[in-house]
Amino acid sequence: MLYVSYAFLRLRRFWKQSVIVVLIFAALLISLSAAADSLTATRLELTALKKNTPITVTMTSSAGREDGLNITQKQLNDFMAPDGLITPYVQNLRVYTQIGLVGIGVEDSEITEQLRAERPRFYGMNHPLAIPAMRNQSTLTIQYLDGYSAESFAQTKAVCVVGEKMLALLQKNLGDKLTVRLKSTRPFAPTLDREEIDYEFTIIGTITNDSSCDIYGSWASAAHVITQSDTREPYAHGLYFEFNEPDALEEFKEAAFKIYLDAATLFDSSSAGNSPRLALRVQDALFLRASTPMEENVQTLSKLIPFLYTLTAIVAVTIGSVLTVRRRHELAILAGLGFGRGAVLLTGVLEYAMLVLLSVIVGGIGYFAFAAAPPNLTATAILAALTLAGTLLAAICLSQVKLIKRIKRKE
Repeated sequence: MLYVSYAFLRLRRFWKQSVIVVLIFAALLISLSAAADSLTATRLELTALKKNTPITVTMTSSAGREDGLNITQKQLNDFMAPDGLITPYVQNLRVYTQIGLVGIGVEDSEITEQLRAERPRFYGMNHPLAIPAMRNQSTLTIQYLDGYSAESFAQTKAVCVVGEKMLALLQKNLGDKLTVRLKSTRPFAPTLDREEIDYEFTIIGTITNDSSCDIYGSWASAAHVITQSDTREPYAHGLYFEFNEPDALEEFKEAAFKIYLDAATLFDSSSAGNSPRLALRVQDALFLRASTPMEENVQTLSKLIPFLYTLTAIVAVTIGSVLTVRRRHELAILAGLGFGRGAVLLTGVLEYAMLVLLSVIVGGIGYFAFAAAPPNLTATAILAALTLAGTLLAAICLSQVKLIKRIKRKE
């Protein structure tokens, strides 16, 4: 209690000096808290941005077309196989293929003539978003039969959806069966006699605002028709996926563009249009526009905070040294009265601890007025530790016995 009272009396005696020290450490606390809280908030915003701002990748021709491509099974394996080059970056892969629709099982000749005039097409897909028109036209929505959803197309069941116009023309309802005759129409391949396959689908949904008579079936059914019709591996006409590793965006581009063209660097020209080369269009402009300033802010703050901690330690040692030097006569008197080195140091540490406590209180009030939040706990703890450690180091260095004895001799 004696040491506490003595430390308190010293603070009152040298109140101007104490106020200056408190204000310095309070300013450091406010700066550290602001930087630490800003870094935490920016990191949280960046995490939310990566989660909520999708980066999508679309396969195109060298001329920029998203449909009518010739994507072989080998190329699909780059995105689907466990050891595929691009598989680790893929989330929600969407693929589709178009195969020949030879006929539709209806008995009414009038309906048959109407269908022939409409020239319907058949698409096999693992998700509706695989179809460019479905992906790019917000007016096209699918109303599903109970128990079915967009994920049903990725299963092995023979299911399909049709437009409102087609459903009315066929005079069918959701849940009814629809028999169609299909055959493979492999692009960029010679015309061959291919077997026609009859397939029965369950109509599980209707596409609103779709004026076409196209039929959209499951990917598994289309793949089965291709392999049965011309005994070859399935192929795709379009591919689209979401990128699942925003932090590895540059790594992905480096890997992907070793085997595919970069759609962003191509020009739509007649020569490019005749090229069978495939390209990838990485739609990351929105993400990069939002994330780049955040990442730069994180880098800046990550460098600023260690600097502020270093500055705090330097200031603590400097202030501790100045305060200890100024009280060397008092230290000599205490030593002369029989106080040991530990007792001498304790009075100094208690004084500095009171200054730190006052600095935290003043800094906390100041930061709350500035940010309407308490100061950062980590910053507060580190500042207090650095301040006490720095001043203790200074006190130890300046309260050596030899120094005290030298001061006593001078007295």
